[in-house]
Amino acid sequence: VPDLHNLGHSTDHIYWRVWITEGKPGTLMPAFAKAGGGPLTDEQIRSLADYLAEHIPSRPTAASAAPSAKLPAVQ
Repeated sequence: VPDLHNLGHSTDHIYWRVWITEGKPGTLMPAFAKAGGGPLTDEQIRSLADYLAEHIPSRPTAASAAPSAKLPAVQ
């Protein structure tokens, strides 16, 4: 089971919603959407994705983690 607080990549509401809806191929993580044979409605998946996006910190991608260049001072 992965440590959700240390995934090593960025996450957002869409990431969590897809992961919950479709599961993770090649793992024990099943699809939880009713459409995929799971027990959760779209509203339940949306609610769970909202919770995860709010409570599990996202790791920035390498591009967004790079320090931004300082802009020259305006004179």
